[in-house]
Amino acid sequence: MNELRSSKHNLERIFNRCPKLELPLPCYFQIKNSISISYENCADLLDKYGICIFSLNYRDNSFTFKQLIQSLGILHTHNEKDSFIWNIKISRENKKQLPRSHKDYEFHFHTDCSYEENVPDYFALYVLHADQKMGGNNLIVDSKILLNSLSKETLKVLQNFPVTIKVPHEFFKGKSCIQACIIDANCNIRFRREIIDLDSLTFKQLKAIEELENLIYFPQ
Repeated sequence: MNELRSSKHNLERIFNRCPKLELPLPCYFQIKNSISISYENCADLLDKYGICIFSLNYRDNSFTFKQLIQSLGILHTHNEKDSFIWNIKISRENKKQLPRSHKDYEFHFHTDCSYEENVPDYFALYVLHADQKMGGNNLIVDSKILLNSLSKETLKVLQNFPVTIKVPHEFFKGKSCIQACIIDANCNIRFRREIIDLDSLTFKQLKAIEELENLIYFPQ
């Protein structure tokens, strides 16, 4: 199946059928200025609820964003150039050679940095401005509900049989691929379908990934 896979999963239709994101009030932060932020509670809230949303009432040239990231721990670089911020932007260059995040295609469900041997504990998305063409919708899956919905056999396969994951060239750090389980012993998930070497998988692994993916795209 191709990268877009639009014939099987219509993300706009799924978005319209999904329940709206509802978080406890402590997960929402309205920030008036850079000195009014209490970073101490962020890690605890992330561990408890999995997500926090910050709304800035000022322009800060990503200063607050960087401060927040640094308050959570050691920065994780994306490639050999020591870049810890990866821009998501549309480029008009040759699309075949562009990273997925620089194309005007939809992102299908994935976990960031799934091709890393050591996946970061936290991810931050910094939104500069709303999409002018009414796009930019986000779909988030609660992994606890997802894992509880998997069959025991599928969970066993995904936790115990590694797959080959290809490293996108823009994130190369010396290895072109890694071997890792899609779900680890602590029930953390790494999944981005188009970089998994599907040809090397067994029938049981393919069936397990199919079940996982069908649940991921189930609107409820």
